[in-house]
Amino acid sequence: AEAVVAEVEARLGAGEVEGRASVAPDRTVITFLVRPEQAAATLTALGEIGFGTGPSTATVADVRNRRAGVLRFELDSPLREVGVERRALLFGTGDPRTRPPGGTLAVVESAGDAEIDAARRMLFTAGDARVVAVGPVEPAGALTIAAQAPPVSEPSVSADATSADTAAASPEARAGADVAAASPPGGTTSAGPAWTTPDRRIVVREVTNTWLSVAFPVPADLPRVAVLFVADRMQQELNATPPDPGLFNVSVEVAEMPEGEVLVVEAAVLPDASERFERRILDLPARLATERDPAFFRYHRGRFRAGRLIADAAPERAAERMAAELLARGTILAFDEAVWSLDASTAAGAAAALGPPRILVF
Repeated sequence: AEAVVAEVEARLGAGEVEGRASVAPDRTVITFLVRPEQAAATLTALGEIGFGTGPSTATVADVRNRRAGVLRFELDSPLREVGVERRALLFGTGDPRTRPPGGTLAVVESAGDAEIDAARRMLFTAGDARVVAVGPVEPAGALTIAAQAPPVSEPSVSADATSADTAAASPEARAGADVAAASPPGGTTSAGPAWTTPDRRIVVREVTNTWLSVAFPVPADLPRVAVLFVADRMQQELNATPPDPGLFNVSVEVAEMPEGEVLVVEAAVLPDASERFERRILDLPARLATERDPAFFRYHRGRFRAGRLIADAAPERAAERMAAELLARGTILAFDEAVWSLDASTAAGAAAALGPPRILVF
């Protein structure tokens, strides 16, 4: 993925495009930030390189050496093991998705050009890709990633490699184009929760702080905007002012998985604050389920809306979010419309409906 991005950047020339690749256990996301007039050329280059001929051997060698350098630097970092354990919490021990998405040093150093190209041909298939472009890009129908993909016009600037596409517009003077590909291909979020029984795992290592991961399965019938609001409220509550002296950092996100949606809290804390902070996280859904005062809710809904819109103001961020939703669900959330329909009762009900948590204490 990184070699494909590097080759596209090289083809279009220095300063013409800024690309980034993100590889997760079940998807690869490639994002380009370009001037509007370069959007079609960028996706054409991506189609030819990513889904066609592939990057040059020189580019592959350069990226392989850089990736090996990163992995060599991280070799003894406990974060690599923490990552494996966190993925095992979500996917189950032994699942192939628990392996590091960035690879291991031994594999990266030994991977040959033919092996890398075979992996690219297996993973980068036009029929499994979803493309979202955000910005003043015209014509929308020209934005395809492969010659065999029939262009489909929408009111603004979106197309993908199959027939399922959704448009999104932004007044930005730049365009963010995002391509998401799944492995296994396609798929939408499951109709059921990711799991139905709780779990708690403890991994003991000689490290300087404790990592906590708490994951709540989300029932499929909950409104997505309500789940995102609950995640935002949890983030606010856990990042209190003044900050908890035992907390280094905490993040809350809603993860899309083929098995179902999951609300994930990850925190790094002092070891002696671990039990206290774990209890705070576990108590939050029940406490948020009691927040039904309309005025109090409107205040937090306003903060939530503002934060999401500010995050989406960067076209590359908006494109990445939309591509992930299109890949997982087949539709894109019309956020600013959905957030005004959210009320206190629905938000409280979403918090109360979160399923039994899986917990990792590392």
